[in-house]
Amino acid sequence: MAIVNINANSASYNYISVSASFQTGGGLAKYFRFFKNGVGNSGLEALSSPVESTTKYWTYSGLSENTYYSLSVTFYDSNRNVLGSASTGQRTTVAPDTTPPTINNWFMNGSASRNSIPMYASASDNRGVSGFYFYREGVYDGSMYGSSVGYTFTGLNPGTRYSLGVKAFDTSGNTSIMRQYGATTAYDYAPSILSWSVSNTGVNTVQMYYSASDDYGVGYVLFMSMVFKQGRVIVRVGITPLHPCKQIRIIRWGSKQWIQQDRVLQ
Repeated sequence: MAIVNINANSASYNYISVSASFQTGGGLAKYFRFFKNGVGNSGLEALSSPVESTTKYWTYSGLSENTYYSLSVTFYDSNRNVLGSASTGQRTTVAPDTTPPTINNWFMNGSASRNSIPMYASASDNRGVSGFYFYREGVYDGSMYGSSVGYTFTGLNPGTRYSLGVKAFDTSGNTSIMRQYGATTAYDYAPSILSWSVSNTGVNTVQMYYSASDDYGVGYVLFMSMVFKQGRVIVRVGITPLHPCKQIRIIRWGSKQWIQQDRVLQ
């Protein structure tokens, strides 16, 4: 009886390569054929001449990924009588992932403050989403892991519109196209003077009373007194630190009064 062996040499997601050997047990091999799951995969291949031993190679192609196959070979003599057969089994590998994730949701998750905008992102993928990259005005801002996350853009300017972007990535490193969302931070309105009146006077002093309100709290108050002397203007300034958030300028000149927000103090 002939000695026949078949071995899988390599396997991918769509092919398996094998080698088959024949050693005579009395007859000479003239033909051979490879089978897949019991069905002929090659034709009846002829050797140049009958031989006592030989090794032949074959590649099974067009296979499905992650699938088990039964592979076999049969050798025949010149009259096409079976001399011997052998079989083996092999599974193809999983095909490489080239499909990028898809962004399903990208919207503002709550209200924007003066210097931050909260966002929510979710995505799907054929093999699972790993996380997200976030962008502000097209510039990378941060990343988070997960298929659905909340992310807050911080350090923003009040009353400013921003273009906020997101990309999803999967375990294979595929990245989705960027999805954009436009959002505006809350406006930082100037404080309001509720009252401004004389509370006491002296020979060379005047005591004033004031009260003010603001949507985020009154911060620094700047007092100015302007006195005309011989065509010159003398300005006296005093700053009282309250809660360091804003600056209000209160100017009293005759019967006129101006209120101006100068800057936001971080």
